[in-house]
Amino acid sequence: MARPIEKRLADIQRQATRIEKLQRQQVNGERFVVGALMIAAAKRDPAVRALLIREIENQSMRNIDQRRIAPLLDELRELASSND
Repeated sequence: MARPIEKRLADIQRQATRIEKLQRQQVNGERFVVGALMIAAAKRDPAVRALLIREIENQSMRNIDQRRIAPLLDELRELASSND
């Protein structure tokens, strides 16, 4: 009789894992969309640009992440300096 209980527990665990994966995908999708919107706004609006530059500079992040966003940060700084 223990087998059906173990099977049911395994099924529940698989369902929980699937739900957690879907939740992570949802959150990552939200971050992606909001990030894209913020970058577009920063390219248009000097106030948003200044905010985004400041936030990026004040965040501690891994070296790989710093290298990944370096071209974007350079572009935002160039836009900021051309508007001064």
